[in-house]
Amino acid sequence: MENLLAESVSAVVILLQSPGTIAELGAFSNHPRLKDKLLVVIDPHYKRSQGFINTGPVRHLQKQTMSKVIFHNMQHSDIVSLSKSVTQASREIGLASPPRADMTNPIASQEFYLALVMTLDPVPRSALLSLARLLHPNSPELSQTSRRDGS
Repeated sequence: MENLLAESVSAVVILLQSPGTIAELGAFSNHPRLKDKLLVVIDPHYKRSQGFINTGPVRHLQKQTMSKVIFHNMQHSDIVSLSKSVTQASREIGLASPPRADMTNPIASQEFYLALVMTLDPVPRSALLSLARLLHPNSPELSQTSRRDGS
């Protein structure tokens, strides 16, 4: 799933606020395809912290990847400024590592697939995978999306 996500988006924004997002940061910062597409937003209170997050994944992202780390207040009163910072950084990341813009990208082709489902309802998963493979025959990721039971 992470490979599909990495190929389908310009950037993955992680608002570092909970144990779950900390776990995602750790996993995504080590993922070969996602590590250059991360935009991590951290409360400025922790900017100088010498804890594991700053000395581990954050330092790795800042020094060895195209990802961006923003230390920004995440309070409601500062949301407009935060959204502008996230938008700008996401665009920069997207320029360096653009998403795949073909029929195997479920985000780029969602309207096409939605029209298929609405027109041909029900559409078995195997039929959608066959169609995606036909439209993009050289995509090794598609062969990995099949379930073990063959559907």
